[in-house]
Amino acid sequence: MSVRQPQLCAADFPAKQGDEVQWQNPTLDCIVSQDGNNTFPFASIPPGNPANSININPSIPPAPQVMVVVPPSTTPYSYQISCCPQQNPVHTVTVSDGAVGRKKSKRRK
Repeated sequence: MSVRQPQLCAADFPAKQGDEVQWQNPTLDCIVSQDGNNTFPFASIPPGNPANSININPSIPPAPQVMVVVPPSTTPYSYQISCCPQQNPVHTVTVSDGAVGRKKSKRRK
């Protein structure tokens, strides 16, 4: 798996299930949380945060490791970030299986 390093308030970023996410430059006590009733696409490692939110830069370290835990989907998963401008509170992660852009090799007979 890979480490994804999106800008904190990016509207969308690509990832694969199992990727680690390290947001860039979060403010202290920045919370990534579930958007309404939508599936929350992340989990903290080790567990300890609620299942629907993660403090990605706690004032009392250590920060949890954040992983993408949802399966690939053609529809992006939405989430909210407390320390981004409130006029654009919803963000998305597009989770792919990694097959996009791969070329099939041709067998020679």
